[in-house]
Amino acid sequence: ADTQTVSTVTIEEKVPAGAYAVVDTLTAPASSTSYAWTWTKTFGGADAEGVYDYRIVVRDVAGNVHTSSAAATVSVHLDRTAPAAPTVTAPTAGAYYGEDSTILRGTASDASSGVALVEWSADGGAAWFAADGTTSWTRDLDLRAGGVNPVAALRDQGQKEILVRATDLAGNVSG
Repeated sequence: ADTQTVSTVTIEEKVPAGAYAVVDTLTAPASSTSYAWTWTKTFGGADAEGVYDYRIVVRDVAGNVHTSSAAATVSVHLDRTAPAAPTVTAPTAGAYYGEDSTILRGTASDASSGVALVEWSADGGAAWFAADGTTSWTRDLDLRAGGVNPVAALRDQGQKEILVRATDLAGNVSG
């Protein structure tokens, strides 16, 4: 919009399963030929999870909507829910392995924003390592002496506990 003719910028919000409503109107200073606006939305605990759509409507001094403002729409997905804990499908609990390696395998899911990362730990969660894949994931656990596994303790004989967690696209981590 031409900075000399813009009068107001209206920000409209559409909440999940709702209709657009004006949440703020910014008025251009009459004596200024160059100006910029900043608007911030802070989500609180009462805001529902889901998709929030924001539409910016620019009007000139006569009240006409500027034609380019139709493209000024943005969607934000509010997701506070952690993904479900990943499922380990291999190796099975209590299994014995005498081989040089075994495959850690499983699935992960997140009903809201999707799985971004699956990680595993063999030291009680002190260090985490990325698995290959997200909703269907694997990791080759190299158990050979001198192998490439990042956790040397996996090579020692005895029972091991391997933890697995998933992180969704919003940064929420499974428990």
